[in-house]
Amino acid sequence: MPLSSDQLTDIRADIGDTNNAFSNAELQRLYERASESYEGTVLLAIDQLLMNASKLADFTSGESSERRSQIFDQLTKVRALWAGRTSSKKQKVVFARLGTPNKRKSSPNA
Repeated sequence: MPLSSDQLTDIRADIGDTNNAFSNAELQRLYERASESYEGTVLLAIDQLLMNASKLADFTSGESSERRSQIFDQLTKVRALWAGRTSSKKQKVVFARLGTPNKRKSSPNA
């Protein structure tokens, strides 16, 4: 099912995409790759932004400097935030054994 225009706007807002880092088609593809999971789409988009940010280098020229690695650091924090959100939404499965417990022998020779 394709993303609605509202969902595309929401995803862009959630990843801070104010300069259209992703086209609508790219966001739709991420949505399909994430098995139509909104949170999964956001995580994949952040992963792609992280990969691009990992290529940026810090530089200094005279008294001026720019730490582009801060972009990577900030995206890493945002990804951890989203990963925490999605993991808390997953249901936990508990396995239980039904029936009577095994009776243990009191001594090995008994």
